Amino acid sequence: MMQAQQRDTVKLYQHGPAWGLESSSPECLTAHAYLRFVGFDVGEGKDNCYTPVSCNNDNMSPNGELPFLRRKNDSLVVGLDNIVKYCNSLGKTCAETNLGRKEKALTTPYISLVQHALGKALAVERYLELDNLQYVTIPKILGSQHPFPLDYIFGYKEFLTLKLTSTDKNEVYSEAESALLALSEQLGDKDYFGGDAPIKLDAYAYAYLATILACELPCAVLKSKLDKVANLTKFVERIKAKYFT
Repeated sequence: MMQAQQRDTVKLYQHGPAWGLESSSPECLTAHAYLRFVGFDVGEGKDNCYTPVSCNNDNMSPNGELPFLRRKNDSLVVGLDNIVKYCNSLGKTCAETNLGRKEKALTTPYISLVQHALGKALAVERYLELDNLQYVTIPKILGSQHPFPLDYIFGYKEFLTLKLTSTDKNEVYSEAESALLALSEQLGDKDYFGGDAPIKLDAYAYAYLATILACELPCAVLKSKLDKVANLTKFVERIKAKYFT
């Protein structure tokens, strides 16, 4: 028997909007996508709605990371996995429940591929490409989250961290390109990775791919690669048109 949907009002604490997207953070944008997939609308003080709050302060979260939800009873739901569980507890589920065992087993490695291959490549592109760091990452991304000089301190701290870990940019970009091709093959000619309706993987894929396409960078390595993968760019357009307009 299908669980009856319960109602709740939540606030989504996140890094703020950028480039026409709801958040500059792919992880926060993933939360937006999943909430909309399962039936939450954007609105304040209404049942079945959520309100984005641009706090730009990771320390507000118990685990030191955004996003997190604050429910109307003031309890917190921290992290994407717990946000999914919270939605399920309300009877709000996506098409994941309709997948077979084999299909469900495939979603976890693809989510990991998105988070690690594309996430690392986004970090390298933002911090190790100096034009991107100086003209976009520090003034427009970090500058919207932190006052001067903290934006510069955090920016160059991340730059040095990536440098000291001997990150090979070309290798990272190559892994990201392989991830894009793997996602493209998995999506095929379907509307969503879940088939006719979106699943959790669609939320992750949309968030990271939309960020790559939207972010205006002087050195847009990832966008140049993604632009060549037609079914993924159409996938982003499809989700944006249905769930974000």
